[in-house]
Amino acid sequence: MERPGDLGVVGGGFWDAVLADEGLRLRADEFVILELACRQLQTISELRAAFNADPQYMVTGSMKQKVINPLIAEIRVASESFARHARQLGLPDDPERAAQKAAQASEYFRNLGNLSWQVRKGNG
Repeated sequence: MERPGDLGVVGGGFWDAVLADEGLRLRADEFVILELACRQLQTISELRAAFNADPQYMVTGSMKQKVINPLIAEIRVASESFARHARQLGLPDDPERAAQKAAQASEYFRNLGNLSWQVRKGNG
C-alpha cells in the first residue's frame, strides 16, 4: 500500500520504518491502524513544537486564573492514542530487543518478589 501524502515528516517516517521490515505483512485493517498511528505521531510532533516555541507549563485561563497549558494535556492524549494504535499493530520486536525486554521483566519481578518477601518477614 502506498503511503498517504499528508502524513508529515514524523508520521511519514514512522510509516516508512514500519514498512521497511520486509518480513512484515499488514492486512488492510492494519494499514488503517498504521495510518492512525502515523497521524497521532505527527500530531504529537506538532504539539511539541508549539509547546517548545513557548514552553510555559502554566498559562492564563479564560477567567484570568493560572491553568496548566492545554498543550500538555493534548500531548498526553495524543501519546496515549499513539501507544494504543502501536499496541494494536503488534509490531514484532527484533530478537535482541525481545531478549532485553524479557530480562528487564525478569529483574522487575525478581525485585518485586524480594520486596514482598522482606515485607512478610517484617524487614520492609
